[in-house]
Amino acid sequence: MEEFSSRGEKADENLSDDSDEGDENGEDKGDMAIQVDQFFSELDIDYSRQRKRLLTSGIKAPRRKSLLPTHLHSVMGNANLRLARGDSSGAVDLCKEVIRQAPHASEPYYVLATVYEDTEDKHKLLQILLILAHLKRSDSDLWLKAGDLAIQLQDLTLAVQCLSKACRLEPKNVHLHWQQANLYSEIKESKKALETYEYVLTILPNTPGRDYVECSKQMARLYHDSEQTDKATEALVRAYSLYPSDTDEEAINILCELYIHTKKYQEGCQLIIGYYNMLSEPRPSISTDFESLPLTTALRLSMADEVDDIPRGAESLHQGEEQGEDGMTLAVPENLPVDLRGKLAVCLIHTDQKPPESLLQPIYSKPDQCGDLMFEVAEAYMDAGDYGKALPLLSSLVRTDRFNQAGVWLKHAECHHMMQDMDAAALSYHRVLSLAPRHTDTRLTLATLYSQMGLTEDALALLEVPSDTQEEEEERGGGGGGEAEGGGVFVPQSQPQFSDIRVLVHKYTLLVNEGRVEEYCAVGTQLLAFLFRDTYNRTDLRVIMHLGPRKRNARLREMRDEFSGAYQEQENILRMDEWWKIFVTTCQGLYSLGTQHHPTMLHLALCAYCWRKFDTPELYKVFYLFSASVCFLMDETTGCFWILRRLCLRSLEDNAPWNFFNFLPLDNRTQKFILRLLFKHPNNSILMRIHGNYSYVSGNYKLALSLYERVYRTEPDDYLLCLCIAAVYLSLASQRRHSVIKNTNALVVQAMTFLHKYYTVRGHCQETLYNVGRAFHQLGQVHLACHYYKQVLVCEPQYRNGEAYNLKCEAAFNLSLIYQSSGNKALAYQVLRQFCTI
Repeated sequence: MEEFSSRGEKADENLSDDSDEGDENGEDKGDMAIQVDQFFSELDIDYSRQRKRLLTSGIKAPRRKSLLPTHLHSVMGNANLRLARGDSSGAVDLCKEVIRQAPHASEPYYVLATVYEDTEDKHKLLQILLILAHLKRSDSDLWLKAGDLAIQLQDLTLAVQCLSKACRLEPKNVHLHWQQANLYSEIKESKKALETYEYVLTILPNTPGRDYVECSKQMARLYHDSEQTDKATEALVRAYSLYPSDTDEEAINILCELYIHTKKYQEGCQLIIGYYNMLSEPRPSISTDFESLPLTTALRLSMADEVDDIPRGAESLHQGEEQGEDGMTLAVPENLPVDLRGKLAVCLIHTDQKPPESLLQPIYSKPDQCGDLMFEVAEAYMDAGDYGKALPLLSSLVRTDRFNQAGVWLKHAECHHMMQDMDAAALSYHRVLSLAPRHTDTRLTLATLYSQMGLTEDALALLEVPSDTQEEEEERGGGGGGEAEGGGVFVPQSQPQFSDIRVLVHKYTLLVNEGRVEEYCAVGTQLLAFLFRDTYNRTDLRVIMHLGPRKRNARLREMRDEFSGAYQEQENILRMDEWWKIFVTTCQGLYSLGTQHHPTMLHLALCAYCWRKFDTPELYKVFYLFSASVCFLMDETTGCFWILRRLCLRSLEDNAPWNFFNFLPLDNRTQKFILRLLFKHPNNSILMRIHGNYSYVSGNYKLALSLYERVYRTEPDDYLLCLCIAAVYLSLASQRRHSVIKNTNALVVQAMTFLHKYYTVRGHCQETLYNVGRAFHQLGQVHLACHYYKQVLVCEPQYRNGEAYNLKCEAAFNLSLIYQSSGNKALAYQVLRQFCTI
C-alpha cells in the first residue's frame, strides 16, 4: 500500500509532466485542468452559499452525493482520459492516489472495476465491487453483480451474503429471493432456504401459478430431505388446491410418493384419479347416487371381475352394470406416465383393490426398463400378504440382467419363505449371499432356516464368516496363537475384530443348544474378547484391578482406538443380562473342559472385573462372587482378595462375601484390611468375628476372647459364637504357661458353660456331639469323649440342600485313637474297619 501511495504522490506531483510527455499540446491541457479546477471551486462555493441560504430559511438542504474533493476532480478526469487511451496502469495509479486521499469516494472504484473487468481479473474485480457496494449501499445492482461474480468463483457463502443485501433493498423482487433460496439449498442451509421460499410464496403475483407450484416443489424436496414429510405434503397440497390447472405431473408424482411414504394410500388414489379424471359414468340412468359412495366402494364396483369380489350391499349395482345399466368405471388414459401407473397400483393394492390389467400392462411388458416399478408393486403385494401375486413379478425381475440383484433375490426368498417353500427359499437366500456375502441378516435367516430343517452342520458352516482382520492375517500367512502369562493367565497375541457380532452370537446359541461344549467355549471366548476389548490384551490386570476408578479408567483409555463408537453399537445388540449369561456359560464350560482351559477362564474373570460393566445393581453381587470363585479355584489369591474386598465394602452387612473372605489365607494384607475397616466401623459384629478368628488363629487368645464377648453381649443366642468362646477358654486352659494362666479350673468351667449353651441352642445332632467329644478329648477326659463319640456313631447325619453332612468317619477315627492309646488295638481296628473303610 505504501508503494501505491508513493506512486500516487509521484503521479500527482508530476501530473503536468506526464501530460506533456503524452501530448504535444501540453500547455493547453494544463490550462484546461486549471480551468476545470476553478470551475469546480466556484461550483462548490455557489453550492455552499445556496445550502446556507436554505438552512437559514428553515429548509433542510440535501448534501452532495459525491464525496470526491474538488482538487481531485482533475485527477479523476486524467485517469478517465488515460483509461480511454488504453493506459490502464496509469489509470490504476491515479485511482489509487485518489483513494489514498479520499477513500470514501466511489469514482476511482468505478474506474478500477472497469480496468479489472477488461483484464478479466475476477478476484480483484470482486473485491472492488464489494467495496463499491459498501460505499453505495442503496445500489442493489452492485450487490447483485458482486453475488453473480462470487457464484462464478464458487464462493457461495459470499454470494448468499451479497444477495441478502440486494434482497433487503428490493424486498418485492421475486427473482432475487428465489436465487437466494436456491443458494441456501446448495450450501445445505435448509432452514433458511425454506424461510426464503415461504417468503417468495407471499410475494408471488396471483398469476401465473406455475411459479407457485415450482416453489412448492422445491420446498417439498427440502422438507423431505430434512425428514419433515408432513410439511412437504402440506406444501404440495396447498399448491394443488390453489392452482390445480398449473400443477404438473412432476408435482403429482412427488405428492403421491409422499402419500405412499406416509402410508396414506387412500389420498394417493384420490390424487391420481382426480388429476387425470379417471372415474367416468357412461350410463347415468342408474338410480344409485355414486357421489355418495366412498372412493374405495366405487373402485371395487368398477374393477371387480367376479361376483365374489363385490362388497356386500352393492351386488345389485354390479349386476346392473353387467346387464347394461349405468355404473362407475376406471378409465386409464394412454398418456398416463409409467411412474404414476406404478404408484396408483401400489395405492390400490394397499387399499385392498385389484389394479386393472390396463394399468399395469405397460409396466409388465418392459421389465428391463420398468423393473423398479415392478419391484414396488411386488413389495405392495407382499405388504398386503398376497405373496402368490408378488412371486411371479420377482421371478421375472431376477431373470433380467439389470435387476438380477441381491435386494430382488432377497424379496424373492422371503416370498418362498412365507409360502412355506423352504427348499426354494434356501436357494434364493444362497443367491443373495453369492451377490452380497457380507449381508448379515440373510446369513442369519438362512442359518435359522437350516437349523429348522435339521441341517445343523450346514448352519454352522454358513456362520463361519472370517473378519476383515482375520482375512488379512490369512493372506499374510500369520496365525494368532496364545501364550500363558507368568502368573498362569491366558493372553492372546491378537485381539479379534468382527464385521458383525450377530453372526457369532447366533453361532454361539446354536452350539449351546447342541451341547457342543468345546466349540461354544471357543466362540464364547471370541465374543467376550470383543466385549472386553479394552482389557483383553492387557498383561497388567492384577495392577489395574486394585487401582481407583480414575487411574483405572486412564489405564484402560490407552487401549481404546478410533473404532470404539462402531464397537459400542455392536455391543448394544445384546442386553447386559444376555452378555452375563454368555460369560457364565462360557466360564462353566471352560472349567468343565479341564485344567488346560482354566487360565483362559481366569483371564476372562479378571477382564470382566476390570471392565466393570457387569457392576450393575442386579448383577454385581453374583458377578463378584462368581469372579472370586474362579480366582479361588485357580489359586489366584491376589485377584480373589481384591474382588472380595470391593464386594465386602459395598455390602458390609452381607454374610455371603464375608464367609467367602474367611477362606482366604491369613496374611498381613487381610489383617490390615479388617483392622482398618474395624476402626471405621467399631460396632460391626461381622468385622469383630473375623478379627477374633484371625486373633485366635494367630494365638492372641485374649484379644479374640474380648472381641467374641463384645459380640456375645448383642447376640447371646448365637450357638456358633458360644462354640468359639468355649474353644478360646479351652485353648487358654490348655496352655503350659502357668505363670500367665493361674486359675485353669475356672477357665475349664467357663468353657464347659459355653459349651453346654452351644449344645442347648444348637440341639442334639452329630455336630454338637462331635464338638463336645472333641472338647473332652482335648482336656484328657477320654471316658467322656468316648461317650460322645459313640453317640455320633449312632446318630443320623444331617442333610442340607440334598447333601449329607456325616461326621461318623471323624468320630470313629478319634475313637480309634483313644482305643489305641489305651492298648486295645483290636477294638481300634474294628472301629476303623466299620466306619472308615472306603
